[in-house]
Amino acid sequence: MPPWAKLLQLQQDDGRLGLTPSFLVGALRKRHGNVLGCDLGRAELQVLLEMMRDDVATQRKVVTIFECQNILQPVAALSTSQAPGDPIVSPTDGRARLYVWPWISARRPVDIDWLVDALWMHYGTAISTGHFSYSRALGTFHPFDRSDEEFIARAFCDSDEA
Repeated sequence: MPPWAKLLQLQQDDGRLGLTPSFLVGALRKRHGNVLGCDLGRAELQVLLEMMRDDVATQRKVVTIFECQNILQPVAALSTSQAPGDPIVSPTDGRARLYVWPWISARRPVDIDWLVDALWMHYGTAISTGHFSYSRALGTFHPFDRSDEEFIARAFCDSDEA
């Protein structure tokens, strides 16, 4: 299972729906939460979304990006069935593994370019400044805290090592 899917699966196993794309970008960095700036952050976001769109390792699951009604932020979540929303089709095999429910009015077709632009508009500052985690209680983004780091470590822990 790809690293981003491990994070999403653990979030669901813990009884929560999904993770913000900003959290995923920060968690997937070699040094979790490292601050790399705008250009690299946007490139990482695009690569993440392309992996979600193209990765065949999650054959029985799809990813849906939508606005979570609990935190009022776009989140990514795994689903075992074809998700509602606009499909983002992989150019390699023509299949859709990524679906989007636009949380803002889409003035152009919902495709990978629209998705990168829309998510960067929403999360660009947070990603660029290393504020990957969202606090519902405070309504703000912040750097990873101890709880976030422990969650990330659990997601990447090899269960065979225990």
